[in-house]
Amino acid sequence: MSYQDVSYATRSKIYNFLEKEFLNADDETFRIIARHYYKHYGYGAYNYLLKTYTSWQRGWTGISSLTFGRIIECMPKYLADDKRFFILQEEVHSFFDKKRNDFNKNNISLSVINQCFIDFQKLILSFGKEDLQWFIGRGIFNEEQVEHYLKICRYVLCEKIIQAHRQVANDLELIKQKLSSINEIISGSSYHIRFFEKSICIDNIKKAGLSYTPLHTINFKIDESFKKFGERYFLEELMKISFAEKSKQTNTFLKSNDIDLFFSHYFELKKLTTNQVSMKSTFEGEGGTLSLHLEFIPYSVSKRSIYVASLKLLSYLGLSILLILIISLFLEYWIILTLIGLIVWFGSIFPKLKEEIKNIRLAKNNIQKYGQQ
Repeated sequence: MSYQDVSYATRSKIYNFLEKEFLNADDETFRIIARHYYKHYGYGAYNYLLKTYTSWQRGWTGISSLTFGRIIECMPKYLADDKRFFILQEEVHSFFDKKRNDFNKNNISLSVINQCFIDFQKLILSFGKEDLQWFIGRGIFNEEQVEHYLKICRYVLCEKIIQAHRQVANDLELIKQKLSSINEIISGSSYHIRFFEKSICIDNIKKAGLSYTPLHTINFKIDESFKKFGERYFLEELMKISFAEKSKQTNTFLKSNDIDLFFSHYFELKKLTTNQVSMKSTFEGEGGTLSLHLEFIPYSVSKRSIYVASLKLLSYLGLSILLILIISLFLEYWIILTLIGLIVWFGSIFPKLKEEIKNIRLAKNNIQKYGQQ
């Protein structure tokens, strides 16, 4: 896969890393790269490399896309093992992010969350050598090494998915429990799934039948030949997962209390005031963020809105009738001016009439929604 065939945006971290390594190469490494250049691209390209290298180092001249493409294709082969592993690791992360971005184009709803995790895990478990064409056949890693390292990455990524699935399930069960414990109308509720970077509506979570099928697990052991780098990546990633898991579990009780406190403040405010009550808040869960909006409009507020809107309607209609009567007296004398005046008047009050009718309907809907408490 050539430089032109890959997306710079998805691999910019790797390319920046390779450029830095190239411009800071020691004399021996540079001689090896230069020999490779001469062998594969001829004397002209080799001579240009030698003459321009110092200018590139000092920032006097930019590296052309053609030259840079050749550099990033040959550089990994001559890097130290840990740096080659860094590039391979970034390739795996790039694959993961791309699959997640593609997956997020699909609709995710409360009823299909479990299936979404199952489907996404299948994508990750299908990760193979064909997804790393840049590394195969270039002498960077042999096929056996790549396959073994892919096993490590599949295992770690699989563990991340299992953790996210478990955390989201815990959050949704807690949310359902809390919302089912109150007999209130939820004006708006959503849950942002951190793993998918996607928000879903959960207004109907009280009635939802939540069920979660366990995800597939992988048994894995580190091969001796890969312990030096594979085990380090393996342990670092699993330590991150373990820490996040314990941290979220520690905070679960705190988040539960936060939701209870939010409800308590809402009920207290609702009891103490005769005005409209509207409260919004967000709560960090194990696997995402809950957004809640509670609202209550007392019967007296809705009734007053209907009364005020009705008065305004009657006033506008009364003035219109009066204006028509007055104009009718002078119509035969000033027919054009009076007609223009009539059109201007009705054009100005029509939006107001429409707005007041809308207010009356909204108030009636609120009475029906919140009752006559």
